[in-house]
Amino acid sequence: MKYCRISSRLKTQLLWQAEQGTVALALAIAEKVVKQKGLGSSQVACQNLKAALELLSGTTDIIVKVNPQDIEHLHQMADKSGQTFGSFEHIKFAPDESIHPGGCLVKTPNGQIDADLETQLSRIADELLMTKTWAEPRSSVWPGC
Repeated sequence: MKYCRISSRLKTQLLWQAEQGTVALALAIAEKVVKQKGLGSSQVACQNLKAALELLSGTTDIIVKVNPQDIEHLHQMADKSGQTFGSFEHIKFAPDESIHPGGCLVKTPNGQIDADLETQLSRIADELLMTKTWAEPRSSVWPGC
């Protein structure tokens, strides 16, 4: 009976470690793909900004910090149609080297929305990866042992 408990505990721990390793690998691959996509297309910054602006309501004065390589495209999109970025009256774009290409930081008088790609990836990683160490499950005996 003792060996069954030990085997079960080791099996569970190994499965947990394998799962965490698989998730970490998937996140590393996703990070490379997302960063490459952000570098290759200013359209990513536009879509990311639209998603961030959808979270706002009742705000008219907005400062959007973006990577300098994205700023020209966003200015063109804002000038092309007043509806591109919704019904916001005053959107000011500011270049910021600390923002990764494709991402943005939206500032309003009431707060900010960090839509930088690096921040989004970090949030996803925090949700998927267990930040605490493996804990032994309550039932540590295999059926039949």
